[in-house]
Amino acid sequence: MRRLGAIWLAGLLASCSWPSGRDEPWYQLRPATYWIARLGECEIPNEWGSLGTVSCRKPTLAIVRMGPAAVPACIRALKGGRQNMRAGAVKALAIYGPRARTAIPALVETLQDFGQPAQVPPGYPGSLGFTDRVVSVLAKIDPEVKESLPRLMVALRQPESVQPLSALPSARDEAWARSLAWRVGRVHLAFAAAQLEPGNEAALDVLLDSLQYEDPELRNLSAEQLKELRRGAPVRDRWGNQIGIKAAAVREWAATALRNLVPTLVPLLQHTDPAVAKRTAGAFHAMGSLAVPPLIELIRSRNRSHGDPEVRRGAILALGAVGAPASTALPDLRLLREDPDELVRANADAVLKKLDPNFAAGQAPN
Repeated sequence: MRRLGAIWLAGLLASCSWPSGRDEPWYQLRPATYWIARLGECEIPNEWGSLGTVSCRKPTLAIVRMGPAAVPACIRALKGGRQNMRAGAVKALAIYGPRARTAIPALVETLQDFGQPAQVPPGYPGSLGFTDRVVSVLAKIDPEVKESLPRLMVALRQPESVQPLSALPSARDEAWARSLAWRVGRVHLAFAAAQLEPGNEAALDVLLDSLQYEDPELRNLSAEQLKELRRGAPVRDRWGNQIGIKAAAVREWAATALRNLVPTLVPLLQHTDPAVAKRTAGAFHAMGSLAVPPLIELIRSRNRSHGDPEVRRGAILALGAVGAPASTALPDLRLLREDPDELVRANADAVLKKLDPNFAAGQAPN
């Protein structure tokens, strides 16, 4: 009987939150790291912390019951190499919100660690979906971004560490991978900073520079190799690495980031500070055709969640800033001459004058 009582008492204590020797709480005889991994493996359809699916219900309940005492375990999980642990830690920290301020440095560091391949599942480290989640958590933990944004900017300014040249193939491959990871990491840091502070000048500069990045090895190519490269044929350096792969990956990450930022940049075109409006217009011009599809989506949004006339006005101005590459939007701009909002109609007329040489302000819409 005494033995049964001891077992019952041990189970009761284990079902509560209590720290282990590693400052890690337990729930139902399982440590926080177990529940963090479980949370990372399950799918939560809407908000993190939702009890909407069977697979997520128990790990989410465990995270809630253990409380902020599990934050140190979340920080360790962020610094570990397993994707499910990192994803689970981000979800757990979202549940804790402002009570997880000590995790801000680790969250920023996580954005710098992008040595994974470009093709990874959304929501896992290495994808913009994961960066979106980290940004959402930072905004919950630090709503006024007083700590998270400065840390992001410091990380963004860190120079690339240059490795000494080596004749060993393994060392060259490692240096190549490190350089790629550093450049892609900067894209993710800039993307995060531009979300926390829309229009952040330094972040936009990094993204626009990355959009134009070229492999330094191109300067060492012969005329024949450059000709092959323009034909789309693979060209390799003296060590056998294909030239242009790294640059293409960096440009693709930057393009994806800028496309996702378009809705946050549009309102800045009508900012009360002319310098902000001018800088944003310059960013749209630099993006060129890249910005056109999401802008067309915005001007078609009259009956959608972001169907405010203010959004359409800004999107029209952005198309005007893009210039000639926005000619594919002419049919949509003509339709906006019948928009119920007077300023939308006026903006559409002004941009049509700029983009369509055959357009006369008084003509009937096509």
